[in-house]
Amino acid sequence: MSGASVPDGVRDSASVQTKQIAPTILSLLGLNPRSLQAVREEHTTVLPVR
Repeated sequence: MSGASVPDGVRDSASVQTKQIAPTILSLLGLNPRSLQAVREEHTTVLPVR
């Protein structure tokens, strides 16, 4: 991922689940990821921004 508020050139080898992508994008846009029903039901976490 890249964009405003996402550090440039940072790489992380941690495992990522595809279900974490949408909530992370919403969070980076300043929106509430918990507004997605699937996030609430599955307790999906947002990826950490380093």
